[in-house]
Amino acid sequence: MFAKATSPAPKYAIELAHKKATLHPVVGMHKQIVTIESGLGDVDYKFLFYLQEDNADVAKNFVKVLREQIASGETNEIKEVGA
Repeated sequence: MFAKATSPAPKYAIELAHKKATLHPVVGMHKQIVTIESGLGDVDYKFLFYLQEDNADVAKNFVKVLREQIASGETNEIKEVGA
């Protein structure tokens, strides 16, 4: 997570290993929630996106990137264990 879009380094990082990213249905017409859950289904993080015409896919794109990063991290973890 970055403090600003122009920040050179993240303010903090979220451990994604063994997590699940969930895209929840749109609430009303303009809000969508994304959660990062533990392997047991507990919600560790919750992100609320306010949707507009110019960013209607922002939550979907966020979940897509989260899922890619989770898969990548788990693949790297398997490689390290196998080495």
